[in-house]
Amino acid sequence: MTTDVVAEPNRAGFVSRASADVVDALLVSVVTALIVVVGAVMAALFTASSFAFPRPGTFAASGALSVAYLVYLAVFWATTGRTPGKHVAGLRVVTSRGEPLPVPRAVARALVCLVFPVGLLWILVSRRNLAVHDVLLRTAVIYDWRPRQRRTTLSPRESTPARAGAAERGSPVSLQGVRSRASL
Repeated sequence: MTTDVVAEPNRAGFVSRASADVVDALLVSVVTALIVVVGAVMAALFTASSFAFPRPGTFAASGALSVAYLVYLAVFWATTGRTPGKHVAGLRVVTSRGEPLPVPRAVARALVCLVFPVGLLWILVSRRNLAVHDVLLRTAVIYDWRPRQRRTTLSPRESTPARAGAAERGSPVSLQGVRSRASL
């Protein structure tokens, strides 16, 4: 008796996801700080005033950083499925069906991550390595070292056997029944 085993992606665990998030947070913070400093330099050059490092209030600084992080996450998740931090860790954010995130879901996921960052800790007790935002928005973070492949569209005339190689052509991968290493 033989059993066909289909290689499905593993869901990423807490350490991989947290380290990718730290890389992303540092990157967004550094880029935001550089933009503010460059803005101050430009203002000093064009207004004939002396340069001074900007000292935004706590509310303004945290608001600007939050907006920058929200845009950063949503754009990367909606376009490539991975931020630079997730790329370094070999991770990709997908829907629970293995498809790329649509823009509204990417924005909603980014918003939930910003408002409730502690939700990432749910991975530690989840048998499926899901954070709170994954459960709410039916997403998953998987290990995926391959670059994003171009989507292919199938004509209605293509039969089911022709779709057998869909995973090789870059079509979504099913995550139904995927078990994480922690639950094995």
